[in-house]
Amino acid sequence: MKPNDINKIFQKAKLKKNDIVMIHGDAAVAAQFENIKSKTKLPKLLNTIIKYFSEGTVMVPTFTYSFTKGKTYNYLKSQSEVGMFSEAFRKHRGVKRTKQPIFSFAIIGKEKGKFLNTNINDCFGENTIFDIFKKAKGKIICMGCSFDRITFVHHVEQMHGVKYRYLKNFSGKIMIKNKLKKINTTCYVRKLRENNTTCLDLLKRTALRKKNLFLTNIGKLPFFSISSEKFYDISYSMLKKNKFSLIKKT
Repeated sequence: MKPNDINKIFQKAKLKKNDIVMIHGDAAVAAQFENIKSKTKLPKLLNTIIKYFSEGTVMVPTFTYSFTKGKTYNYLKSQSEVGMFSEAFRKHRGVKRTKQPIFSFAIIGKEKGKFLNTNINDCFGENTIFDIFKKAKGKIICMGCSFDRITFVHHVEQMHGVKYRYLKNFSGKIMIKNKLKKINTTCYVRKLRENNTTCLDLLKRTALRKKNLFLTNIGKLPFFSISSEKFYDISYSMLKKNKFSLIKKT
């Protein structure tokens, strides 16, 4: 696979240069590049993505679940806890990061200012980055990872008010401009006694049937693309019919 193959897939998915995209990625995508030195493969992938959306905005999750266990969040230094792709993007030149202590995003592009100052006292509800992303008609991309990785689903669940999750408050400290600041943030967490986990198989099949989901392979790995509007509308409608349609029992 070559870097230009990434551009071809974006084009086939009808992704535009000025799109606002939320990318869930896996470094294994870059590992498939041929005739490129190993240490430059992941930077090459990131540069290819950023260049393609040169007129838009790219957002990548850089979540830090350690905040819920008492660790201070430093938006400039805290490492992403969701993989190599995420951490490499966080450290990429020109990228800025949100101050939400659990579900932060690294962002680059023309509209980054719209997302850097969203509500950080909640994770998935109104005026959070997920809400603003939906209102901005952003597009969700999975590169080399499962469709179940899409965290946006928790925004849908909170807005619908599913009963297998509840709002839990987390208190802690964040570092801003070399000063510690106390913060409280709520997160719509799973009820552990419910013994379930996210499962978006039905959503995926429904979106494919409606031709709202683009699905292909990126090398030997999966690639998905769907608009946040379609994801929200389909999953919200599913919850109205079946309150357990986005989960499965474990």
